[in-house]
Amino acid sequence: MHPALALRPDIPALASQTYLNWGTLGASPNRVTDAFIAAYRDWQAAGPGRPSVYLGQREIRNSLRTDLAALIGARPEELAIVRNVTEAIALIAVSFPFASGDVVLVSDQEHPANLFIWRGLEQAGRIRLRLFAPGSTAQETLAALGQALAEGPVRLLAISHVLAGSGRVLPVGDISALAHRAGAAVLLDGAQAPGAIPVNVEETGADFYALNGHKWMLAPVGSGALVIRGEWLARLLPIPMGAGSASSDEDGRFTPITFLPTASRYETGTHNGSLAAGFHEAVRLQAELGPVALYQRAASLRDRFLIGLEGMAGVAALSGEHNGTMVAMRIPALAVEDIVDRLWQRHRLTIRMVHELRPFAVRFSFAAMNSEEEVDLALAAVAELGREAASP
Repeated sequence: MHPALALRPDIPALASQTYLNWGTLGASPNRVTDAFIAAYRDWQAAGPGRPSVYLGQREIRNSLRTDLAALIGARPEELAIVRNVTEAIALIAVSFPFASGDVVLVSDQEHPANLFIWRGLEQAGRIRLRLFAPGSTAQETLAALGQALAEGPVRLLAISHVLAGSGRVLPVGDISALAHRAGAAVLLDGAQAPGAIPVNVEETGADFYALNGHKWMLAPVGSGALVIRGEWLARLLPIPMGAGSASSDEDGRFTPITFLPTASRYETGTHNGSLAAGFHEAVRLQAELGPVALYQRAASLRDRFLIGLEGMAGVAALSGEHNGTMVAMRIPALAVEDIVDRLWQRHRLTIRMVHELRPFAVRFSFAAMNSEEEVDLALAAVAELGREAASP
C-alpha cells in the first residue's frame, strides 16, 4: 500500500465524500489541524502579548521557513511567509519598479490571483497588460510566448507553473530563459505546484515564485509563501511596510529605515504563529512522504481517469502533454454548474467549476491520498451524466 493511503483515516473529509478538489483547498489531516490548534492554545495560555511569547512567534515562522525552503529548492533568506498566492503576487506588483508604459505579459488562462492585480494596475494607468495563449504542448507554448515577446518590450512575465484550469504543467525553465533573453523578469504562480508536483524553485529560473500551502500541501487556510530570488530583493521597495520590515522597530523615528536584508521584510504586522505551526507540520508531512512519490501516485490516478474517459459518450476530456495531477472536462450538453451539483447530490463527489477556460469546464484534481475505487466511482458518475446528456 502506498504510504499516502495510510493517511486516509486521519483526513476527516474523506469519510463523508469522494474528495477530488485538492486544487481548490487541501483536506487537512488531523495531525496538521492539531498542530495548528495546539499552537494557538499554547500561545494564549502563555500570555499572547508577553514579550518573550509574542516574539517567539517569529521563531515559529523561521523554523517553517527553513524546512519549506529545503522542500522547494529555495534559500531561507529568499522566502517570505504570507497568506496566499494572491497576496504574494500583489506584493510583487506594488513593489516592482515599473515605469510608465511598462508591459506585463500573462497567459489568457490565469487564475484571478494572477490576472486581477495586473488588470487593475492597467486600469489605474500604471502598466499595460498583454495576453497570450499557451498551447497544448510545450513547443506550442514556447512558440506563442516567443511571438508575444517579439511584439514589443516586456517588463515582467507573470504566468502559472501549473495552469489552474487545465492542470497542464508549463515548461517553466524554458519559459524563464526565453523571457530573460527578451529582457523580462519572471514571476511564477505556483499555487497548483508544490505538493502536487516536485518543485525546485532555482531550476525554474524564475525571479519570483508564489505558492500556497493550503492546497496540495494540506496546510491550514492562510498559509502561503513568496520567494524573491537574487538581486531582486535589493531592488524592490517592500510595500506594504511596517513593524517587521526593518532591522529595528526604532528605525524611522530619528534615523533612516534599515530594511531587513531578507525576504522576511515582507512579513509586516502581527502574525498568527499558529498558522505557521500548522503549515510547518504540513511541510514535515510532505517531506516524509516525498514529493516524487506523491506525484507518481497522483499521476497514476490521473491516468486511470483519463483512460476511463476515452470514448465516453457525451463527454469531452481536455488533455495535453505535461498534465499535472488535474483533469478538466466538459459535458457539452450540460452547464458546468449542473455537473458539479449533480455529482455532489447523487454521489457526494466534490469537484470544481473552471472559469479560467473558454468555454467553461469542470476540473477533477487527484491527490496521492485518493484511491482507485474513488477514481472508478468518479468515472461511473461522469458516464451516467454523459449518457443522460446524450440521450434524445
